[in-house]
Amino acid sequence: MLGGVISSVQKVLIHPQFDYDRRFNDVALVYLTNAFLPNGNQIATIEIANSSEMANTTMAIVSGWGKEGSNTQFSQTLKYLNVNIMQNRDCNEVLGGITDKMVCAVQSAPSGTCTGDSGDPLVIEVNAGKATKKKLIGTVSFISSGECAFGQPTAYMRMESYKSWIDTN
Repeated sequence: MLGGVISSVQKVLIHPQFDYDRRFNDVALVYLTNAFLPNGNQIATIEIANSSEMANTTMAIVSGWGKEGSNTQFSQTLKYLNVNIMQNRDCNEVLGGITDKMVCAVQSAPSGTCTGDSGDPLVIEVNAGKATKKKLIGTVSFISSGECAFGQPTAYMRMESYKSWIDTN
């Protein structure tokens, strides 16, 4: 690994109301043995976006090391994809089980999230004065079926809904 930082996992805290079958509260915190300190472009913190910052957002970016297609290996390099935010009611027609603690996004085929992308960040750009700032709106939870969501929505856990739980843990 070139230029990376390695740490062991000390503890994983799964949301106490996680329900695998209904895909509710699909959130966990991972505690590492060493703290990562911000150092320019390699390691940085990210804030959770609030509802007003998300209100008029139509585009977001998802990134991760998941598979790049059916019957492929996990990516060896970090990939990213621009996705379109969609209304939960429209997403619910395709995926079902979408709640207000979720946000959905879609990208036309042949791109989309795949197996191995669970937990990956969904980020928006927010105006911060004369610059833009990236903020976290969600993490990948599930897709409709198969290995990839090519042209189909992906459901993300809306991080704003879990901010108080994150802050107290």
